[in-house]
Amino acid sequence: MGQTLTSVFQNLSSTDDQYQELVDSEWVATTRLNANTNQTFTSWSEFFGPSESNGDFFTTVQRYDLNNEDFVGASFGDSNSTFTINGYGAEKVASAIAPPFAAENIIILSDGICASSCALFMEMMHHEAGVRVVAVGGLPTTGPMQAPAGTRGALMYDTSNLDGSISAVQTILQQNNSPRRNFLPDRSNTGDVDVTFASVNLRDQVRIGETIPLQFAYEASDCRIFYTAQTIFNYTLLWKYAAEAIWTNPAFCVANSTGFATAPVTPSNFITGPNGTVSKPQFLTMGDIASSLSLTNTSLLDLDTDTTLYDIITNPDPGPSICTKDGDCDDWDLRDVCPDTEPNCNRRACVEFTSCKRKSKRCVKECLTKGKLCGQHRAKCSYNLRTDLSDLNFGFCPWVEACPKSKPKKTHIGSTPKSKRKKSTAKNPRKPFSKHG
Repeated sequence: MGQTLTSVFQNLSSTDDQYQELVDSEWVATTRLNANTNQTFTSWSEFFGPSESNGDFFTTVQRYDLNNEDFVGASFGDSNSTFTINGYGAEKVASAIAPPFAAENIIILSDGICASSCALFMEMMHHEAGVRVVAVGGLPTTGPMQAPAGTRGALMYDTSNLDGSISAVQTILQQNNSPRRNFLPDRSNTGDVDVTFASVNLRDQVRIGETIPLQFAYEASDCRIFYTAQTIFNYTLLWKYAAEAIWTNPAFCVANSTGFATAPVTPSNFITGPNGTVSKPQFLTMGDIASSLSLTNTSLLDLDTDTTLYDIITNPDPGPSICTKDGDCDDWDLRDVCPDTEPNCNRRACVEFTSCKRKSKRCVKECLTKGKLCGQHRAKCSYNLRTDLSDLNFGFCPWVEACPKSKPKKTHIGSTPKSKRKKSTAKNPRKPFSKHG
């Protein structure tokens, strides 16, 4: 097919309809660049080779000719508009427009379900531009994780495209009475197999200066994080978690998950070196997940003060405390604050209590051990007191208020109180009855 379509294309004028149909075809070699010479291929045989590598055979490494406006328009644009790529073709001199964001101010967050076009985009952003990547999830073990974990090929080619190419080549061969007109298979006869869809990775992706296709390389992220009960349904907190790991606290990265990424432009630079301190993830129960559903309304969360992410950190540096006394809670919503290193009651939070028939917000400590005495009132650590942003693995040291005692009212059963009795005005008051024998 390549030999036939490349030969036909070379005899066409740029004004021919077939020219526009074939200019970006995978079976036309002369519109692509030979990566070894940076010149367009002169024939299909120059491209096809084949070249031997490790006992297998491959075509010559090719590149897109982005200076070919017909190829670019057919590949990326449409027939009704002119499409050019900055730095090529009509825009050979790259414009001086600065990128809206510097690479060091961008993070790519991936759950590993990234393939094909996504993998191509991530490769350019990460390896070439230097944008850092955070992977989330994976197996419940420590260590690195790939961000583009799917197919990293440069083109998916499905059976409908293949059928169209076979049909076109068969028509050309028959019109030219070629002795090879029946060489290609009859795709209309699939026997007893009902094929509805199939595709292959037609072209590998290889970095400049390397020989191993990315499909067979390990593409580790700069940092890996685990899902928590707070982040699994809350993408706002998940994004904040990733940002904290890259820009603020590299200890958020899973142990032994950093230092494996390849980004030569701006390699990862973590304060604490190649290893984080986060241990294996906790197994989430259905109760944990159900309890975290209150976090799904991400539009109302205060990202500047919520620090539930610190819950999974082992011995982090102490952070600022939002509330140190009850008065600090007057103008604050219910919220958690940064941790310190106290082993049992390690954080303070503003929590709303109902006591003595009135509601008030109090600055209380969070606690780890249910039932253990804690806080200034030495009350038992309780897991029944909740705030919208509290961690499922922490309780609160309850606030205890001594309600003022009211004086009990005196009651008189069966008679009127003496103070309200009326004095008798009769001259001869009645004598009480007496018993007679």
